[in-house]
Formats: sequence, structure tokens, C-alpha cells
Amino acid sequence: MKISPLVPEDATSEEDQRAEGLFDDEIIKYYQEFKLFNNSDYIGKSKGLSMNYDKNMKIELFRQDGDDGELQLIDTFHLTNLNETLKSEIEYLKNEREKEKAKAKRAAEKEKEKAKKSKNDTSEDDEKDKKEEPKEEPPKTEEGEDAPIPTPKIKISVEFTRSGILQITKANAGSHFITVEQVRKPAQLSMELMRQAKTRLRWYEQRDSDKIKTDKAKNDFESMIYKLREWLREDENAPYIEEDKKDATIEKLTEQEDWLYEDGSNENYTVYQDLHKNLSAQFDSFNKRKVEHENREAVIESANKALDKYIESLQDLKETKTWITDEERKEVEDRVTEIRDWLKEQIEKQSALELYQDPIFSTNEVVTKMNRLKKQYSKIANKKKPKSTKKASKEDKDVDEENEAKKDNEESKEDNNSENESQDDEKKEDL
Repeated sequence: MKISPLVPEDATSEEDQRAEGLFDDEIIKYYQEFKLFNNSDYIGKSKGLSMNYDKNMKIELFRQDGDDGELQLIDTFHLTNLNETLKSEIEYLKNEREKEKAKAKRAAEKEKEKAKKSKNDTSEDDEKDKKEEPKEEPPKTEEGEDAPIPTPKIKISVEFTRSGILQITKANAGSHFITVEQVRKPAQLSMELMRQAKTRLRWYEQRDSDKIKTDKAKNDFESMIYKLREWLREDENAPYIEEDKKDATIEKLTEQEDWLYEDGSNENYTVYQDLHKNLSAQFDSFNKRKVEHENREAVIESANKALDKYIESLQDLKETKTWITDEERKEVEDRVTEIRDWLKEQIEKQSALELYQDPIFSTNEVVTKMNRLKKQYSKIANKKKPKSTKKASKEDKDVDEENEAKKDNEESKEDNNSENESQDDEKKEDL
């Protein structure tokens, strides 16, 4: 590994640095060489370097076969914003120092305030003696507190990757990272060409994705054309669509099929998705008429039987579970009546329609209403007998006994008073 300034003219010789008064540990070696890895080092190993450096840097990584082999350049990296990063880190350290100084100052002021409060508690004589004593000089700042911030060291991490190549993974000055740029080789694409290649690759990926979506949407649309046309041609489905509308729909489907193989063969997948959505809605509308007609009678019959059963069950609850109030049973009865009336009204309206017209109500609506009724009935049917009944009666009994005891005590007192009065009268007569 060889390190050198990105601009050779920026380098300052060691003699010139010593002439400027720098010590040996402060002198920057702008040209350095390191041996990082041996043939025996395992793949994935990394090493870190720490050094003084204040110029934008060029790092060259070489490979050497044996001690006498020639150096073969593998990769070159540039640290392009090293100067700016150092300045940012030094400014950050200055700000941190100012924060510490401000914190120490606030702490000293708090201590001073505490000292003043303690002085107020002493006697006047002690205060006079203290005034006569020589004032203490303020503490001097520690040596080097205002000294300039030393230039932070540059840290570089080099990794022998699992792919078997050397790579600069990161470079930083303190908490600030330095930009690392890999220099492209003549046989490699430039950064601009790399960006263009990635853009082109993304275009191909999007094209392939759209192609897959288009093929699927096109097949779905075509399948729906066949499915709807086959349904319309079935004799058993004839009552659920008017004859002229059936013929017009089949003709429209044929036109869409021809368009799909001719003018519409290269449309975007969103076009096919919209057409498939429209045909699906049309098919569901036709087929719903048939399904509802076939299931309506059985669902209505089942609902009426269930409503009758709920009325019988409410009568049983009135005898077997007396703690259920009349109001609670009345609410369920009202719901049963409401459903029965609604169902009767819907059946009358539906009977006035033809099979090829959309139904007034659906069997799912009936099932939903019956499920809500079942939930309401179960709520009162599962109501537990209150445990507070016996307790209340016992408390009432205790209250009655207590009242009777009080009444007996009052009567006995009245009898005693009357006896005493009679005795006093007898005594008066004797006198």
C-alpha cells in the first residue's frame, strides 16, 4: 500500500516542517508505504491505519508474488475532501471545548452562590475578620486550556474482502467521515458510464416486469370473453337475460376478441385490466340473478321456520327463566316481527319482477338479519339467574326483625312508665 498527496505540490518536506518548529511526532510523512496482508491471511480480514495527514490523499493498493516479485497495481483510491473534513472536526472539537468551559463556569457560579448563603449565617464579627483577611486570588486556568486544537489523526480501514480483493471500507477524522472514491481502470467503465449502464438496466427490468403483467392481463381478459360468452349460450341461463340483450352482448364479445388479436394486441397491461374488470362485473351481474333465484326459496323457508322457532322459545323462557323481564322478551319479539314484515314486503316486490331483472334483495341480507336476531336472542337466553335475590330477601327479613324488636322495647317502656305512675298515685292516697 502506497500513500501520497493527491496533488504532489501540496507536500512539504520533513526538513521544511522541522524548520517551521514542528517536533518529530508532529511531522507529517506525505509519502508512505505499508505491507498490510500476507498470503496466509484469511479472507475477510481488515486492518486499520492511523496517521497525521492534512492534504487530500491518494492510496494505491498493490499485489506482490513473493519477496522478489514485481508490484502489480490492483486499485487506486482518492480521499478527496480530507482538508474540509479536518476543518469540520477541529471546529467540532472547539465547540465541545466551549461547551465544557461554559458548563464549568456555571458550576463555579453555583458554588459561589452557596458560599454566599453560608456567609450570611455567620456573625458580624466573623464577617469583619474575614474582610481584614487578604482576598484569595481567583484560580488560574489550567495550563493548555486555551491551547490550539491539535490536528486529529486520519484513520483508514482496509479490508481483504471475501471476494478476494482489497477495498478501502472507510476513512474518518474523529467523528467526521472522509469521501473515498475508487479510480476506475482503463478497462473499466467510468462513473458516468456506470450510471448510464445502471439506468439502462433498470429500464430493461421495468420492461420485463411490464411484459409479464401485460401477458397476464391479456390472458385474463381473453379468458373472461370465453367465460361470459359460454354462459350466455347455455340454455339454462336464458331466463336470466333478455334475448336481444344477449345477442348484443355476444356480438360485443366477438368484437373485443377480434380487437384483442389485431389493433389491441400491443396495448399496455392497464388497458387489459380495465376491460377484464368491466366484463367481470357484467358476468357477476348476470350470474347473480341465477344464483339468487335458485337459493331464494330455500333461504326464505328456512328463515320463516327459524322465526317461528324463536317465538316458541320466547314462550318457554317466560316459564323456565322468570328472571328475564317482559321488556327483554318484547325486544326480541319486535325484532322477529320486523324481520317477518320486511321479508314479506321484499317477497311481494320480487314476485313482480322478471327473472332477467336484478333482484330486489339478496339472500345474504336475509342471513345477516337472522344472524343479528340470533345474537340478540342468545343474549337474553343465556342470562344467568341473579344471585342477589336470596341475599335481598334475607336482608329484608333482618330489617323486619329489627323493627319488631324496637317496637317491643318501646311497648315495654310504656308499661313500666304506667306501673310507676300507678304506684306514685297509691302512695299519694296513703299520705
